[in-house]
Amino acid sequence: KSNLEWFDYDKELVISKRDWLRRIFEKKQHFFYFGWSGMINFHFLQKTKIKFINEAILYEDDYFGILLFLMADLIYICPQKLYIYRLRAGSAMNYTGENKKVAQYFRKQTEVFELEEDKRAYHVASSYARSTLGLEAFLQECDDEEAKFVISYCLMPTYTSSAFRILGFEKDPLGIMEQCVKLKKYMKDLSYFNFSLKEEMIYDVGREVLKDLKKFPNILKIPFKVCKMMTRYQVKQNIFKKNCERFDLLELYYNAKNDYINKMHLSYKLGVLFFKAYKYRYFGSFLFIPFALPFVIYSWSVARKKLSRGGGAIC
Repeated sequence: KSNLEWFDYDKELVISKRDWLRRIFEKKQHFFYFGWSGMINFHFLQKTKIKFINEAILYEDDYFGILLFLMADLIYICPQKLYIYRLRAGSAMNYTGENKKVAQYFRKQTEVFELEEDKRAYHVASSYARSTLGLEAFLQECDDEEAKFVISYCLMPTYTSSAFRILGFEKDPLGIMEQCVKLKKYMKDLSYFNFSLKEEMIYDVGREVLKDLKKFPNILKIPFKVCKMMTRYQVKQNIFKKNCERFDLLELYYNAKNDYINKMHLSYKLGVLFFKAYKYRYFGSFLFIPFALPFVIYSWSVARKKLSRGGGAIC
């Protein structure tokens, strides 16, 4: 979906910054980006001096787009799609999970990491950290109370939680981990994101299982893949906890808030199943997976139908 679709703008109209802020609040929108999907008056850019963060980051259109709309007086909405955004296989913005390599322009900064997966993950985490720190710096000087409230309440918790992924790394070549401590205040309003490595890992395991279940040869590899993922998770969890303790963030580590709807995802259900199987692997628990799997899928399907009738949505 585009930003226009998330905001339910389906007609041609002109809105103000206030309209945009109220729509964020009403829709409980927790992210925003703008860059390639519209046209910007160049004189306006010169006057406001808004720029992308020129430090080889990903998701630079989040920081840029939020500041752009906060400084704009009027915004023209064109609901017609005039541009097709094509994702290359090696694109930094490819969300299919196929691109595991770090961008060439960021390779030098990640030479301290051995695994390509860690290099890519650090690029993502550090990008969110720098974008969020940039937003925090802007909010500190912003004298528009409505704008400060909406951005702080609706958007900053999401970006802060993503920025805190940096705490999962033992090495911090850019030296920005300590700066993220100032973002701690935004975590208080976080009710839709589970600040917990375990929850994130459960989803990762579940997604991998779902993907491998589609091809029979891959099914036999699932237990080995889960064991490998769990070993990496345990190492990362220890590092994460150590950094939380180092920066006085342990209450955020232990006070993870759970979202019932999120836990109804099939990927989460499968992740929990394989988490338990890994825990009791020495007792042959993986052998019981074929018998437990149909029950998990059936119970998820029943719960999905009940929730859908109640107006919820799960996938």
